[in-house]
Amino acid sequence: MRIAIANDMFMAVEALRRIVVKIPDYKLAWVAYDGAEAVSKCAADTPDLILMDVLMPSMDGVEATRHIMSQSPCAIVMVTASVNRYAAKVFVVYGMPKVAVELKAAVEVLPVEAIASTCISFTAKYLTK
Repeated sequence: MRIAIANDMFMAVEALRRIVVKIPDYKLAWVAYDGAEAVSKCAADTPDLILMDVLMPSMDGVEATRHIMSQSPCAIVMVTASVNRYAAKVFVVYGMPKVAVELKAAVEVLPVEAIASTCISFTAKYLTK
């Protein structure tokens, strides 16, 4: 599987890169440091999967995902270090604004440890409909 990384933080890129290269049959396709660069690189060389940061300069991950899905679609996993601030944006990019509103309300009252499982629950609930 060819995996690309789109993230403006060097430490995050390096951490994700180290994970990708350690897994047999996974190969790093390319790295982009902002959303516009990710759109450009994906058009030229579409990977099997992109690990896309939500917040980046020039063009954020949400807008980059919209462009990529309309021009050269591929699987994209949204990645963020600030789940409680950006989790709802992830659902907006996937065309689920209702989930984003519900999740935003839930995240405001949940402890940080519970946010990831809440995201998974919301995803399962709406993707199985």
